[in-house]
Amino acid sequence: MFRLNPANVQVNIPDDIPGFLKPRKPIGIREHSWLARMAAAKLGTERVAIVIGHTIHLSGISSDDFLQNKAWFRHELCHVKQYEANGLVPFIVRYLWESLRNGYWQNRFEVEARKAETGEV
Repeated sequence: MFRLNPANVQVNIPDDIPGFLKPRKPIGIREHSWLARMAAAKLGTERVAIVIGHTIHLSGISSDDFLQNKAWFRHELCHVKQYEANGLVPFIVRYLWESLRNGYWQNRFEVEARKAETGEV
């Protein structure tokens, strides 16, 4: 089975993460991901996280530092839950369509993930 940059760090979800953000399956983190590097170049930033399924891909930040940033971690967990709710390919298509129609900041999936940073969802 082909795996896009399999996770190299398994994540235990801390108890302080709200239940609505806890994924049904284990998640992993892939550090130094080429996919995240491409996203960072496109976004013009040095640090980026991008979720594919149950893996959080990182570039420019270690998994330890990423996990210390509770808001960012919650944001990416929300994307994991969005994958679970929509399915892998349907979510990617819907996410890209939303970005094309409304731009990154008004993409409904990003709006929801930003709300998850503070527990508003």
